[in-house]
Amino acid sequence: MAAVTEVHFNDGLQVIGERAFQYCTALEQVAIPSSVTKLGNHAFQGCNLAEVQLHEGLQVIGERAFDDCAALQQVTIPSSVTKFRYGAFHGCVNLAEVQFGDGLLAIGELPQFVNARHCEV
Repeated sequence: MAAVTEVHFNDGLQVIGERAFQYCTALEQVAIPSSVTKLGNHAFQGCNLAEVQLHEGLQVIGERAFDDCAALQQVTIPSSVTKFRYGAFHGCVNLAEVQFGDGLLAIGELPQFVNARHCEV
């Protein structure tokens, strides 16, 4: 069986559930459509994501949604995101740049970017 390295979702999908792709270590790229409003807790934890495309329409990024995605270097948080849960990018050791849109209302209780050593926010 071939490992999944890239995922594309159909428009109309609203939620990517908790732990949906947790520890899919071959997963390198994901494009999340604008119809998705919520990324569940741990949705992509431990994946080898080098590229993530988040689009307007996304409202909630769950706890540790991208935890330990060590290959991730850059991410743009859309203006539509209003809640950014605990540890969303915890352990993303190569994350160097995060850009935020204007809509963010809550970042969570504890640091979101623990061990993102070179991160510029």
